[in-house]
Amino acid sequence: MSIEQNKAVVRRDDAEIWTKGNAALIDALYTADVIDHNPLPGLQATGRALQKQTLKALHTAFPDFHSRIDLMLAEGDKVATHITVRGTHLGQFLNMPPTGKVATWTHMTIYRLENGQIAELWHVVDSLGLVAQLGLLPETIPA
Repeated sequence: MSIEQNKAVVRRDDAEIWTKGNAALIDALYTADVIDHNPLPGLQATGRALQKQTLKALHTAFPDFHSRIDLMLAEGDKVATHITVRGTHLGQFLNMPPTGKVATWTHMTIYRLENGQIAELWHVVDSLGLVAQLGLLPETIPA
């Protein structure tokens, strides 16, 4: 696959799976044994099932979850993105009770693709920024 085709897969992943919540598309865009090197804590599945669990967890916690790619770089079989996410915290997330607050956070993801499907993922998420916006930092850590 070309670099442009790989970038198109990642754009579709962001727009149709993560923003729109289309879990059925995971089977088409991810290899069966996709490896997520930084899964959400507490999720036990692997492969596509892990991606489906992650999607469900995010859309349960943030029903209006919206993701936007701000920057995309690609070389060979890798695509890297810087993404901004926004959502209203209306459901349980990582053992955090719903706060009703709107949060905006960023993350960077590196994707490795094989034959037009996502085969590996590495994430760096601004979790501290998210938790601070939700007002859930411990008293000993200033916001």
